[in-house]
Amino acid sequence: MTWAQDDYRLARGIRLNSAQQILLGYVVIALVGSVMLALFDKGDHPFLDHLFTSASAVSTTGLTTIDIEASYSFAGHFVILLLIQVGGIGYMTIAALLVSSARHGAEDDPAEAEKADFALPPKANVRQFAKAACLMTLLVEGLGAAALFLAFRSQGFEDALWLAVFHSVSAFCTSGLALFPDSLGAFSGRPDVLLPISAVSLLGAIGFLVAWDLWRSVRARKLRVLFTNKVVIAVFTSILLLSTVALFLLDTRLRELDPQARFLNAFFAAMTSSTTAGFSTLPTPMLQSAALIIVVATMVIGASPSGTSGGIKTTTISVLAATTLSSLRQKQVTTLFGRSVSHRKIRAACSTLFFYLTLAVAATFVLLLTDRDAGLREAGFEVLSALGTVGLSFGLTGQLTDAGKAVVIVLMLAGRVGLLAFGAALASGGEAEEEIRDAEKVE
Repeated sequence: MTWAQDDYRLARGIRLNSAQQILLGYVVIALVGSVMLALFDKGDHPFLDHLFTSASAVSTTGLTTIDIEASYSFAGHFVILLLIQVGGIGYMTIAALLVSSARHGAEDDPAEAEKADFALPPKANVRQFAKAACLMTLLVEGLGAAALFLAFRSQGFEDALWLAVFHSVSAFCTSGLALFPDSLGAFSGRPDVLLPISAVSLLGAIGFLVAWDLWRSVRARKLRVLFTNKVVIAVFTSILLLSTVALFLLDTRLRELDPQARFLNAFFAAMTSSTTAGFSTLPTPMLQSAALIIVVATMVIGASPSGTSGGIKTTTISVLAATTLSSLRQKQVTTLFGRSVSHRKIRAACSTLFFYLTLAVAATFVLLLTDRDAGLREAGFEVLSALGTVGLSFGLTGQLTDAGKAVVIVLMLAGRVGLLAFGAALASGGEAEEEIRDAEKVE
C-alpha cells in the first residue's frame, strides 16, 4: 500500500500523504507553541525567538537563541515541557490513541501517519503500540523524576519537584533543554544528577519498539527479539562504549578532573551525543579536535529509529557499513550478522545518507551566507546539531541572524520528521512509504 492510496483530504482538492501530515502537524504545533510562549515572555523578545524555542522543543533539539529560564515565566516553562513531551513521544501517538479509544479500537488516519512517524511495520497494531509507548513514557519519566527529586531536594520541595519533572521529561525525549544557564555544567561532579539523566535518555533513545519487543519477550519467557532490534542494541551499545573510551582518552578538558569524575563526564558526553540528548557538562567550544570528531560522528549516527533521538539512525549506518564491507570483499550479497540485506534496504540507506549530506552541505553554505561572522566549524557544527536534533552548539545559536534562525528552524523540523520523510513531504511522492520504512529496518 502506498501513501498515494492513504492520502488524506485536508480540504477540497488538496490531499496530504502521511509524510506531509506529520510535517504539517509539527509545523502547526510549533506555531501554536510560539504564540503561547510569546504570551508568557518576561521580556520583549522578537516573535522569531519564540518560534525558534517552540520548534526546538517540539523537535526535541535543545538549541535556543535566548535563555529560556530567564526569559519565560513558569507558565512558559510549562508550555515548553508540553512541547517537548508531544514532540518526544510523537503527536501521532497521542492522536492515534485518542482516536482509537474514542472509536473503540477503530483504525483511522492517525494510525497510518503514526506508522510513518515511527516506522512501524505495516501490520502493526497502532492502538496497542500507542498505549505501550505512553505507558513506557510515564513509567520511565516518573522514575527519573523521583531520582532527580532526591538530587535537587536542597532546592526546596516545589522547586525540586519541578526541576526533577522538567529534566526527566527533557531527558527521556532527548531534547537537552535545561532550566540552568550552562545546561548541566554546574553538576559535572554530581553522579546523582548525571546518572539518572543518562539512564532516562538512553531508554528514550533506544526506542519504543525495542522496549516493546523486549517486554513481549519477557512476558512470553522466550528471548525472541526482532533482528532489527538486535542490530539496534548491538550497534548502539558498541558506539556508546567506544565513544566513551575515546573521549576519556582524547578530551583534554577532562584531564584536570579526578579519574572518577573524568570517566563520568566522558560517559555523559558520549551519551549525550549518541542519544542526541544535547545536555552538556563542559563547554562544547573547548572540545579538542580529535574529541570533536568523535562527538560529530555519534551525533550524525544517532540511535534507534523508533526512539526519541535524531541522526541517520543505527540501522542505516549498519546497512551502509555492511554494504561497504561486502563491496571490499567483492561479495555479490550483502550480509549483516549472518543475514542477507535486500537491495531495497541498501537503496533506502544510501538515499538517507545522500539526502543527509546534501542537506547538511547546502544548509552550511546558506548559513555561511546569512551569518558571515560564523566560521566553517561553527556553522557546520550548528547544522549537524540541528539536523540531528542534538542541541549542542559552539555558541553560534544566540548570535544567529533572522535568516540564520529560519534555516536552523527548518533543519530542526526536518531532523524530527526524518530525512526521507521530509524529502517525501516536499516532493509529494506517494511511492516512498516502503523506501522510508526500509531505511529504518534491516530485516
